[in-house]
Amino acid sequence: MIIAQDVGARSMGAGAETIRRFILTLAAVALLAKPAFGQPLALVGESAERLSARVSSFWSLLSRSGANAVAPLVAPDFSGVSREGRLARAEEIAALDQMRVTEFAIASLRVTELGASTASAEYSLVLKGRIGDVDLSGVYYMMDIWKESAGAWVLWRRAEILAAP
Repeated sequence: MIIAQDVGARSMGAGAETIRRFILTLAAVALLAKPAFGQPLALVGESAERLSARVSSFWSLLSRSGANAVAPLVAPDFSGVSREGRLARAEEIAALDQMRVTEFAIASLRVTELGASTASAEYSLVLKGRIGDVDLSGVYYMMDIWKESAGAWVLWRRAEILAAP
């Protein structure tokens, strides 16, 4: 996971354009997946609880055990975005492997159904940790898209933005 910083900055060049396109694509998918009257279906009951638990367990496993523990939670066709551009599954796991998360908290988690077995999880992630000598602590706005596969939720898409200090 490579963290995107200040997407609105004018001087970021091609990386910012890639992030903007990815976020617009995610927004279009969410809008097209809405049922009649333009209201998204919030997942309720067991599915919402399972996906909420999966999001929390992802960060908990990463902080306790590292990238190898979360690798099974990342879909084979995963795609993410950072200020450096798109990330495939191998690149995401390599970036996660470099992270050392010391603390995290998830706030304002909202799970929305996008399709029969696809849902988005939007949340704020308060993170403390490092990548090598670089402090990655801060508040991140996260947009994950998860797919249910063989009865388990796997991370399929991710976009993240570091909040301004």
